[in-house]
Amino acid sequence: MTSPAVRNEAEERLLRVLKQEERRGFDDRAVMGGLDRLLKNFVGRLGPQSALLRAILDLPPMGYAALTPPQRRHWAERVQNPPAAAKEVAAGRKQPRPRPATGVPAAIHAVGGLSTPISRLSIRETTAQKIAKIKRGVGPLASVYDLLTHYPFRHIDYGRLAKVATLQPGDRATLARVASVDAPFRGNRGRPVRAVLTDDYGRIEAVWFNQSWVAAQLKRDQWFVFAGKVGYFNGRLQFENPEYEPANEETREYIDRGRLVPVYPSTAGLPQRTLRRAVGLALKGYLQLVPELLPAEIRHEAALLEQQEAIQSYHYPQSLDEYTEAEKRLGFDEFFIKQMVVLARRRAWQSGAPAPNLSLAPEILERFTTSLPFSLTGAQERALAAILRDLRGPAPMSRLLQGDVGSGKTVVATAAIVAALANSHQAVVMAPTEILAEQHYQTISRLLGAPETAGALTTAGNDYLDRPVTIAHLTGGQKGSTKKEVRAAIAAGEVDVAIGTHALVEESVDFARLGLAVVDEQHRFGVVQRDRLKKKGESPHLLVMTATPIPRTLSLTVYGDLDNSIIDELPPGRQRIETRYVAPYDRPWAYTFLREQVQAGRQAFVICPLVEESETIEAKAAVQEYQRLSTEIFPDLRLALLHGRMKPAEKDRVMTEFRAADADILVSTSVIEVGIDIPNATVMLIEGADRFGLAQLHQFRGRVGRGSEQSFCLLLSDDPSDEAKERLDVVVSTNDGFKLAEEDLRIRGAGEYYGVRQSGLADFRVAQLSDEGLLATARQIADRVLTENPQLEGEEYAELKHQVTDFAASRNIILAFH
Repeated sequence: MTSPAVRNEAEERLLRVLKQEERRGFDDRAVMGGLDRLLKNFVGRLGPQSALLRAILDLPPMGYAALTPPQRRHWAERVQNPPAAAKEVAAGRKQPRPRPATGVPAAIHAVGGLSTPISRLSIRETTAQKIAKIKRGVGPLASVYDLLTHYPFRHIDYGRLAKVATLQPGDRATLARVASVDAPFRGNRGRPVRAVLTDDYGRIEAVWFNQSWVAAQLKRDQWFVFAGKVGYFNGRLQFENPEYEPANEETREYIDRGRLVPVYPSTAGLPQRTLRRAVGLALKGYLQLVPELLPAEIRHEAALLEQQEAIQSYHYPQSLDEYTEAEKRLGFDEFFIKQMVVLARRRAWQSGAPAPNLSLAPEILERFTTSLPFSLTGAQERALAAILRDLRGPAPMSRLLQGDVGSGKTVVATAAIVAALANSHQAVVMAPTEILAEQHYQTISRLLGAPETAGALTTAGNDYLDRPVTIAHLTGGQKGSTKKEVRAAIAAGEVDVAIGTHALVEESVDFARLGLAVVDEQHRFGVVQRDRLKKKGESPHLLVMTATPIPRTLSLTVYGDLDNSIIDELPPGRQRIETRYVAPYDRPWAYTFLREQVQAGRQAFVICPLVEESETIEAKAAVQEYQRLSTEIFPDLRLALLHGRMKPAEKDRVMTEFRAADADILVSTSVIEVGIDIPNATVMLIEGADRFGLAQLHQFRGRVGRGSEQSFCLLLSDDPSDEAKERLDVVVSTNDGFKLAEEDLRIRGAGEYYGVRQSGLADFRVAQLSDEGLLATARQIADRVLTENPQLEGEEYAELKHQVTDFAASRNIILAFH
């Protein structure tokens, strides 16, 4: 038996290590080999009643290393400060088992429970290893719980298998016999496997690329169910890389019963039938251990199935109606947890100290608006009225300002800044890139009365405030001496408006009396930066802006903690940008047109295609295109180059030259997606346009059309698929950013639209963002629950509280639940 002295010594050592981890930012390097190695050695040295032992056992199956730094901090705090329940257990009083911070049900850590490794499911170790390689955006498939929640992305209706003779493009499944197989010779494994399939009513060719082993598995004259996608090749129908499984007795039973058979996200060398068997074993042996997330009251209110029934039916529904009910329940869960997080976050934001009253006198507002060289649109006036109403309230404003490209969001934000200045408070504007920060510095300085900005500090005189205002520019790319000077001026209260990048939220930046924080293109930042910005003041108001139109359901999901204002009206006089798709054979015409515009005194952008999510590769592509255009196409014109790998000073120099019309054509990557305002630029030529999303193409298009001349956007694509051409036609047909955003969301999905890790949308594996009704119901019930039971007290809410807290923690959001 381990003595108390040994236990105390082990506990003290672990606590010392955790202190080291805290100083290192929880990077798992306080001890050689990582903390998990040390913890394994400690298990045998701690008594069964030790709170530390229970904390170690509560770690996820993959251990401390699998946690994010915020989750590690949360775990370490529990270890160092055991909750009262843990102390009572140590004293011999029976209490519920502490819930781990893993983002999955607490029951997953029961011995032999949901944490059971997949390899224990009577499957081969090699199969378990292949399953673990499946990419799904929320961690590896390691436990039976992971397998239970590895949901199918579609089902094959075995009761409606199409006859070969009736197959059409887009069809997905048929029952057919293998008539012949054309296998690649040895040494030529890159050659595809081809087979002719028949059901005695028709014939179709199937092809498998880079899967040479298929040839050995397809037996001539044997019947299989083939599931894939039928398409055209060389004018003939063809099955492309179909999944297949022998039409054995089990398959025949599926067909006879008309079963809906699941098709799962998989990986190379892992057939659907093998993955299906593993999921079936998990359902049979462990489904009954999955705890219910929702109290009965909520299930009844929303007319939802019970959790276990929904999981079973979503994998293997007996009918389409049963599948729909299961999808509704699981989709509601995903919506509900997200809404609980964003609404609890909103309450936390507004539950602190009262915000400063930033009332703006009508006469000051009138003098500001009359000083503008244009009149505000009705949409701008409505948005500004809502913002000014928030700024007068005791709770800090938390508002999202949406507006299409060129709709005038910056002017509205500047009016809010004027309200802060009129009440002797500071304002800060944070942008995601140095180019956009510089643009805001120039524009806001001009709107506040500075005729021309220079350096990192400028003073603006005006006719609507009783004093001049000082504006500062702070970015990471500035010289150290400049940053030091600007930081000191901000801390001393000598700066009224600070404009810059994420450098503004560094610990070395302090504000004397921050009243308003403005964040532009918020989706480029994480939640952490927004929280850091809030902490720069006592309880500042927050205004978030985006020029990327957001569909309503996505807005409620990603920005559900913010009130929403939309500027859906462009300033008068703005001409509609003419957008054209340019076929490969029309490329010479596009270059001629661009040259004509330059010769007429205009400027142009050329955007290089998005090769992949790599700034280095994008930069290389931009350099190559710049060299080609400079030497082969436009040797007589002045070209400039801009990409994300350039140093900040070099970027500034290029943009200054282009803004001054010292360059005719700017060759760039997607770094110019936002924040570039060149009124003289009238042509946007986008190479590889089919590789960008619709919303991003719309953002590129918005870089032109900012002057009085007619502007053009040319979409070039060398080899677009029919689907890509259809998408580009949508961009050609409309300039409505919100319509394009809805279409982009439908085509690419939410993860691609805004970034999976950024928004947590990877967890929407069942919920459909097009289901606005279900989302509205989840939000309404979540709001009521938090109003009636803000701490989620009671045993019926224990599992919900656990999963909501852990979902938030995994995204660096700490909720104030007791």
